[in-house]
Amino acid sequence: MPPKKKTPKPIKAQDINKSEKNAIRHKYATFRANPQAKAEHWRKLDPLKRVEAEKFWGNLVKNGGTSTPAVQHTTPTVPSSSQDVIDNSGTDDVSTLTDNISKASVDGTEIGDDSTGSSGEMGAKEGDAALETGNGGETAEHGEDAELILIDNLAQSTKDSVAAQTRRSSGVRHEWDEWEYSDRMRELDQATASYPVRTAFQKPTRHVMTNRFEITIDDNALFYEFRIVGIPDGRSKRMNKMFVETAIQESDILNNNRDYFATDNTQILVAWKDLREEFKDAAKSADGYFLANVKDGDYQIAKLYLQFIRVVDTKRLQRYVNSDSEEWQPLKWNANSALTALNIVIANPFGEGVFPQGSNKFFIEAGWEQLNNSPLCTIRGYFFSTRPGLGKILLNVNACTSAFFMPIRLSELMASNSLFGKDYPSILTGLRVFIDYERVEKQKDDGTESTINNDENRIKKISELGLPCNKQKFTWKQRDEEGNVVSQKEIDVERYLREEHQVVLSRPNLAAVNLGSQLKPSWFPPEKLMVMPYQIYRRTVPTDLTSPMLNIACKEPEENRGLIEGEGISNLLLTKNKGERPAHLATVPLKIENSMLIVPADRLQYPKIQYGDNHVHAIKDAEAKWNLANKSFLVTNSSSMSYKFLHSSEVSYGRILEIEEKFAAQLRARNVGLPNFDKHNDVHRIPLTKDITSNGNALRIELRNAKQAGGDLVVLVLRNKDQDIYSTFKYLADKVFGIPTIVMVESSNMRKGAWQATGLDAYVGNIMMKANLKMGGINHSAVSRRKENWLDKTLVLDADVTHPSNGSLPGFPSVAALVGSVESTGGRFIGSMRFQSEGGKEMIEGLYGMLWDQLWDWYKAHPREYPENILYFRDGVADSQYAELKEKELSEIRRCFNDFYEDTEAKKKEALEKELAAEGKPIPKPGTPPPRPEVKITAVVCTKRHHTRCYPMKNSDKQAGNGNNNCKPGLLVDNAITHPFYTDFYLQSHNGQKGTAKAAHYFIIMNEMNMPVSDLQHLIHNLCYTYVRATLGVSDP
Repeated sequence: MPPKKKTPKPIKAQDINKSEKNAIRHKYATFRANPQAKAEHWRKLDPLKRVEAEKFWGNLVKNGGTSTPAVQHTTPTVPSSSQDVIDNSGTDDVSTLTDNISKASVDGTEIGDDSTGSSGEMGAKEGDAALETGNGGETAEHGEDAELILIDNLAQSTKDSVAAQTRRSSGVRHEWDEWEYSDRMRELDQATASYPVRTAFQKPTRHVMTNRFEITIDDNALFYEFRIVGIPDGRSKRMNKMFVETAIQESDILNNNRDYFATDNTQILVAWKDLREEFKDAAKSADGYFLANVKDGDYQIAKLYLQFIRVVDTKRLQRYVNSDSEEWQPLKWNANSALTALNIVIANPFGEGVFPQGSNKFFIEAGWEQLNNSPLCTIRGYFFSTRPGLGKILLNVNACTSAFFMPIRLSELMASNSLFGKDYPSILTGLRVFIDYERVEKQKDDGTESTINNDENRIKKISELGLPCNKQKFTWKQRDEEGNVVSQKEIDVERYLREEHQVVLSRPNLAAVNLGSQLKPSWFPPEKLMVMPYQIYRRTVPTDLTSPMLNIACKEPEENRGLIEGEGISNLLLTKNKGERPAHLATVPLKIENSMLIVPADRLQYPKIQYGDNHVHAIKDAEAKWNLANKSFLVTNSSSMSYKFLHSSEVSYGRILEIEEKFAAQLRARNVGLPNFDKHNDVHRIPLTKDITSNGNALRIELRNAKQAGGDLVVLVLRNKDQDIYSTFKYLADKVFGIPTIVMVESSNMRKGAWQATGLDAYVGNIMMKANLKMGGINHSAVSRRKENWLDKTLVLDADVTHPSNGSLPGFPSVAALVGSVESTGGRFIGSMRFQSEGGKEMIEGLYGMLWDQLWDWYKAHPREYPENILYFRDGVADSQYAELKEKELSEIRRCFNDFYEDTEAKKKEALEKELAAEGKPIPKPGTPPPRPEVKITAVVCTKRHHTRCYPMKNSDKQAGNGNNNCKPGLLVDNAITHPFYTDFYLQSHNGQKGTAKAAHYFIIMNEMNMPVSDLQHLIHNLCYTYVRATLGVSDP
């Protein structure tokens, strides 16, 4: 029997006939005024014709209701109506984003609805692709407000996928008494505070919508948390779910009260009825109330019990979000247990055609789209999480797109092994498949009928790949009717299937698949196995599929908002009133608001940008960027600079001379250095290989020669991007020979395959930014609009940890990195890195040694001076790790500074004594040493991988430069969706190039510098405009 969920197949679109086109054309005005009428008309069409109908409709809208292009206008004229439907497909080139996706892997391969910064940011911010988005739709505006109606976008959908539900929302305004809040903060016992408490808000100058939805809990509601104990350890999620479901079914009390609790399908049960009252007559042991005996394998029996844990204190949670500290100490209370319990309650009821993934995501079964005829597809889904806000308990809901395996024959998947490269075997390990042929049924030992061909027993996991089916042998034991072995022989998989099952394999050369264990293997042919649907692809997306996945995933703000308020929130069934819910949800004592929250916001001014000769330049408001025309760098090395050009055989010698001529001219014009090209004789054409070990490697030889000749820089010019060659070149230059390098790509200066001679100056100008940095220069600085210079006498640090991705070699460690400033403009940082002891470890173990290097670099740049302040930015730390960060990393920073001071002063004293002794002078008697300086530490956690998004409500707040309607750069939100007590804020400093821009989230861990929060916000915003490799603002410092 086939799997219950059939393999979806892509639509083969059929054209619509003349009469069908006329029917759509005649109803043009009706459909524009009433999108629901259009949706109903579309549903009556043959599903195979909907794609072409949508294309025809798109042309009508584009041309103002006619089949031919309108002559007198470029935007459609529409009948008198408040609903002006506009095209929101977006036109940005996705090629600048493709480098990032290869690094993104969180709970499978998800792609961001956000822009992941600006195009100039891409090269250096690898791995920033965050991970949420949605699928198509049309939008509507109402005057200044970006209100949206999302209707069927069948051209973007697949078979059986009715597009996201029609949805209109004007939002729910956040009401909050800031004066009362300030009074409560003054009454707070701040001695119990772990982090700086919020003292004020930025004055709001506008409002934005955000993807938070208010949760209202009934006044008298109580929730109770239980745990099912006795489930054996080490079981898979599917097995845990089976144990939980069996326990519920076997317990009459639980089975009869299913409408009063929800589970996480692992072990936790949250009820809105005190189930202890139901069990009051049942026997109770130390383990709890007995539920069931569940068979675990062939011999073991698991005894399952229900154990009471706690009453979930939602009333205290409401007081917590209200910042109410009367007669209790909220700063000592942990809200996580209450928030987790509410998540479990919200996660259980989903709409039809939805499947969960993990504890806080769900995906739309019909929302899939195949990736370039590959064995992978994307599926549209949604993330949700309960969060504390100011005065409200909020649900954060965001769209997300993940890659999944297509439900195809395993042999088809294995035929794409070149797509997955060397990871191919490990990618298949753990994949669930369905055995697609009838196996020989024999009675069990107890005489009962075999269930071997039941659906649930056909689903198995791949444990390993073996030899080809015509070579993989196993011992075939033949048995009599009573099950006794009468003979046995070695036989290969192909022959066994032919003789025993009369199955002839068409591809016997494919590797056999073990669906058993390594100790007890069970070999099957791939062509008789179906990949089960809805299995997430947990690796980085193959390079060839990067662009198509981004095209599907990145959605502009209005479309993204429409998906969330339409399809996303409607599948969380607790948004409905109790009388409108399914019967089993009518008892749940909470409701989710179905419209986004409107929150107050501000917009910070751009800093001014300073280049050489003290020239200060303003930033264009529309685009948050500038150019290098007629600008010299702030700090340069004007001495002679020797460099060498290398190029692959694909790049012509004449083209290299053209590029080198511009390179030399720009070196002089921007004062990066005086060109000394002759020192290395000539341009070298080399055969390129990817071998880094061979002494005959051309790259190795050229780099060695350049190093021995005292070269300052080696430039490699490639025809097209080649990650393998790039990695080899950088490895040899950075690790083996220690010489600065730059890689240029000829195709970067091409448009539609044609060389752009006029664009070469701009391209080489951008390369000059890298060249100046590698020569120790500073490109520009951001001039603060505030009087206080907080960077003076301040060492700025930024630290992050990169973890191994899914599929990395076992034991591969995480890598920690730290950069530190050496001057007060924030334009030059020096870096260090260390391996962590293991993969996945977030707290930095080698921080002491790396910081020592940074302190020494600072000390050399500021003779006989120590930094008075340390401003520590820390990326990627979860809120549950803040306390550990403060305890471990901040104390390590202080210890290192104190030790560095003592060590440096001791060495200075020792050097002075040696100098005096050499000169025959007396050594002065030791006096009282000056007191050791107490460094002031301010620490800020910056998080980019979160699910909060903001949407502009007025046209004046929208980005105009690229037309994707994001909020303008400088957006600041420190209210409503922030922490009820501690100081945090969202700041979007960059101009989103594609998709929905994502503000970075900042949480202040320590503020010994006593920097006013508004000053810190402006300082962070300014630092985002000191990014050294781009002439624009980036998403975080």
